[in-house]
Amino acid sequence: MLNSQEFLDYVEEHILEYVSDPEEKKATIRQITKNNNISLHGLCIGKAKETCQPIIYVDSFFTEYQNGADLGELLCRMGALYEESGSDCPIESDLYRDYSYMKGHLFFRLVNYEKNKKLLEDCPYERVEDLAVTFRWFAHHDRDGMASALIRSQDLKLWGITREQLIRDAKENTEKAFPALLRPMEQIFPQMKGGREKLYVLSNREGINGAGAVLYQGVLERFSEQIQGGFYILPSSIHEVLLVPEEDGSDPLALAKLVKEVNRTVVEKDEILSDRVYYYEKGQNLFMTKV
Repeated sequence: MLNSQEFLDYVEEHILEYVSDPEEKKATIRQITKNNNISLHGLCIGKAKETCQPIIYVDSFFTEYQNGADLGELLCRMGALYEESGSDCPIESDLYRDYSYMKGHLFFRLVNYEKNKKLLEDCPYERVEDLAVTFRWFAHHDRDGMASALIRSQDLKLWGITREQLIRDAKENTEKAFPALLRPMEQIFPQMKGGREKLYVLSNREGINGAGAVLYQGVLERFSEQIQGGFYILPSSIHEVLLVPEEDGSDPLALAKLVKEVNRTVVEKDEILSDRVYYYEKGQNLFMTKV
């Protein structure tokens, strides 16, 4: 049986036997740091002129191999994943260098600052409480997923733009490309109807990186007007937050305990946003850390 490095080397050497037009392509495996400093091995396949190439994370395939899965079948599945995603991803270098084109592909994502501190050293970002607003560009997105990349300082130089312009354009485009979606929890989970606390889920229509909707213009203010009061914000994950109207007897410490428990037992490590609980005060148009 191959060890981890031998498995990676074998995949890199043989994967092109399982994709179309292999003579035009190159396959490489590199270590990729994802959100919250989670490191995975990513398989990249593509042509030399493609700036964006689909990435297939192979660590789970190695686990299957250790559990007895056939190596050939695993390579076949990796090749199929590439063929399925490849047509949606490639962006050629000329388009990538054209900011007038890339501008329409910008968006921002809300992440934990401390967990991503090292990654942010070479990236434009904004601080919001214990969080960071990072900026990315997407090649493709739909309800099944997204192909995107983190914007680094070198990209601003390439595009000839300032940090301020990036922030302004990304925020404007995010609200257009990923409209906010606010729903009562019982609409998503009917079995919760009649519960003591009224919960609302705030995300975007795709349900991907939707926690950033808390920063959309007027979203929290309108919700506050709707319930005629303040509310707590629970960071469910990078994909959504929960809004809990403030009521007599509301216990922010209990809510914080709940958030921590869910983060440790339910949420994937690379999707954790924060253990904190935030509070929005009616009329203030901002949220702050409560616990």
